[in-house]
Amino acid sequence: MGTYLFFLENRPVLADAKRRAPPVLADGCHSRVSLVEYGKGSVICASYNNRKTETTMTMTSKFARTSMLAAPLAIVAGMASAGGLSEPVAAPAPAPVAVAPAPVMMGNDWTGFYVGGQLGYGKLDPSVDTDPSEPDGVIYGVHAGYNYDFGSIVLGGEVDYDLTDISLDTPESDLDGVLRAKAKLGYDAGAFMPYVTAGYAQAQTSDDLDDETDGAFAGLGLSYMMSDSIVLGGEVLQHQFEDVADTADVDATTLTLRASFKF
Repeated sequence: MGTYLFFLENRPVLADAKRRAPPVLADGCHSRVSLVEYGKGSVICASYNNRKTETTMTMTSKFARTSMLAAPLAIVAGMASAGGLSEPVAAPAPAPVAVAPAPVMMGNDWTGFYVGGQLGYGKLDPSVDTDPSEPDGVIYGVHAGYNYDFGSIVLGGEVDYDLTDISLDTPESDLDGVLRAKAKLGYDAGAFMPYVTAGYAQAQTSDDLDDETDGAFAGLGLSYMMSDSIVLGGEVLQHQFEDVADTADVDATTLTLRASFKF
């Protein structure tokens, strides 16, 4: 059986558990107190000031400190064995997000021969008094040409011919037709091609102003490639003819819608 250590009135007291006797104070007094087992061995009883009592108190202090350190470790060990503490789990890395590539503008290939027709409106502005003063009317015709696409720049050439129903009462004359030889410079904007054009023009007149008068023209156009073979578009052209039938200078403006078949 072990030896029990008591504290009574702040004084250490030892008792033998085998005899189950009440504790004996150093002065021989008995008192009933709760027992705390100290260790195994014989009863140690001595005065408060002797070495045995000091040894007992020192051992008691060490035992208390050891118990205070061991208790938390035992609690933690119990929690770990019961599954209370779990090993850290690494969080999965976020999945990569796919980034869509930026759209790339792709141009059409405008290279090739084409033929087609045009329909529109024309107006004359003679430098002399006429009747009517600014004759106008419908124009219609055909065209043929070739374009070469360099990537973003398109160069081309075209020949077209328009018939007209534009007439003058005074002097009596008709504008029978206009022939053009064009140079074109365009920009490949995909399905669209804006362009500038200029070149040679010839006005063919009859009756009192019977003549074939050379001149020049310049203008703007826009083509739209509806499919690989069908191209729609429009043009605005300004013409200048000097000394028509040695009588007058004539300016002419035309506006046409066009449709072409591309080979």
